[in-house]
Amino acid sequence: MVLKIARRGASGYVPENTMAAFEKSLEIDCDVVEFDIHKTKDNQIIIMHDENVGKTTDGLGNIRDLTLKELKMFHEPNGESVPTLQGVFDLIKNKKKMMLDIKDQNMEREVLQSVNDNDLEENVIIDSDIPEVVKKIKKMNPKIHVFLGGVTKDNYRETIQDAKKIGAEMIKVQNILVNGDLVNEAHSHRIGVYVWGQKKYQISKRC
Repeated sequence: MVLKIARRGASGYVPENTMAAFEKSLEIDCDVVEFDIHKTKDNQIIIMHDENVGKTTDGLGNIRDLTLKELKMFHEPNGESVPTLQGVFDLIKNKKKMMLDIKDQNMEREVLQSVNDNDLEENVIIDSDIPEVVKKIKKMNPKIHVFLGGVTKDNYRETIQDAKKIGAEMIKVQNILVNGDLVNEAHSHRIGVYVWGQKKYQISKRC
């Protein structure tokens, strides 16, 4: 199976992880819309890749130290405010599948509650580079599809074993690290390989 994944929305066309990127992802040929999530000081889930807001907004500070109201005062490069998880769900649900990349610990319960409230259990994939996060998500809801990232050229065998133990269906690997040994090792354990680092969208492949 090959899936085309719009990483951080259609970030090859418009600023990443913005509502414009998610709106554009509905227009292009992709199967899954991927985005990164963090938890605010007041336990709201927002969309952004980095913990520090300064990389992609005109604000300063770390997400965990800011409330949603404070974050909404900052602007993305295209003038938008920071999206919330619920806002993205409202836009995309029933149109495409979504992949949620959890960037930090201690938000699993809130994320799953939002998934359940929106009846999206069958239409989301939850991904993280943190094995403990993936393990906790799978334990809390075994029906959720989960991927495990954090693969390097030196730890891929360990990551594959971690994925197998915690029930992750795929490992997430940067394109420059993919080789036959890695793919064969993963497939020997019935673990798929999600390759990221392509232009415009990602290719997720499981043979």
